[in-house]
Formats: sequence, C-alpha cells, structure tokens
Amino acid sequence: ERVNIDAMQAHRTSSRSAHLTVNRDRLNSLRKAHGIESDAELARVIGVDPATLYRVREGKVIASNEFLTKVALAFPNASFDHLFSVVVA
Repeated sequence: ERVNIDAMQAHRTSSRSAHLTVNRDRLNSLRKAHGIESDAELARVIGVDPATLYRVREGKVIASNEFLTKVALAFPNASFDHLFSVVVA
C-alpha cells in the first residue's frame, strides 16, 4: 500500500502550533540600512507602540497579523523569507 508522505506531513504539522516571528537580526539590519536611528523611531515607522515592538522582538509575545503586515509594508523591498521565520511548537 502506498502512503502519501505529503498528506502525512501536513497532518503532523497541522496538529502542532505554528506562528510567524520577526527575524530580529535582519530587522535590525534593515533599520540601520534605512537610516532609522532607534527602535523608538522604527516603532513609529512601522506604526506600533515601542513597547509592542520590544515585546515581539524579544519573543515575549507572538506578533499579530496586523504587526507582521505593518513590518512587511514598512520594508516593501525585503522578502517575506528575509523578514520572518516560522516557529513550530
């Protein structure tokens, strides 16, 4: 009997929790490359509270879809894979 490996992998992955996280080092590099001097200024550019930016970057909270969208819009030339990573718990 043949087993569909892709279906098995999808089932295994779907039973675990996954979320996106911001790649801290790459976000910091983009901040500097765009002449953004501080995290407070980065938060303003993204359109979030500085405390929210801190909590997301430090992994204290999971970034909301709105936060992730704002980061992507702030750096439209950065690829999705460059900015974000998938975390499977």
